[in-house]
Amino acid sequence: MASQIQVGGDRFVFSAAHAALHDGHLEPLHGHSYVPTVLLSGEVDTAGIVVDFGIVEKALGAVVARLHCRTLLAENAPGVDVAVSGAEVNMCCGPDRYRFPRSAVVLLPIVNTTTEALASWILSEVVGLVGHRPGLIAGVELAETSGLRATVRQEP
Repeated sequence: MASQIQVGGDRFVFSAAHAALHDGHLEPLHGHSYVPTVLLSGEVDTAGIVVDFGIVEKALGAVVARLHCRTLLAENAPGVDVAVSGAEVNMCCGPDRYRFPRSAVVLLPIVNTTTEALASWILSEVVGLVGHRPGLIAGVELAETSGLRATVRQEP
């Protein structure tokens, strides 16, 4: 029998700053208190579970801990130069220039720090930690504010 589990919500809220790229321009640097939820669907095993909740909780907790209270920067944003120089990270896009302490930044291998791109990266990281399971359909819903959220899915 197919079933779905969800792990997330308020226990996994993380606050982070970002400046997403829109039409070649960076929006002003700002932050959100993101609320992630992992969705896993598949056939239950002989023990009656899709994936053990504890495994998913541990994986999601580890991923969001890396993002909490940090500035999220996309390493692969077109038209945006991100450079690490010693203990600093510099980001330039046209006239916009930012300098951050390296310890305050998470460089992500994505093209933009939109909610959709962040949800996709979180999904990839969580699935990597949970491990491959045949037939598992995985997703992440990421809310940046009440009523604004993105959902991504990874089919088997």
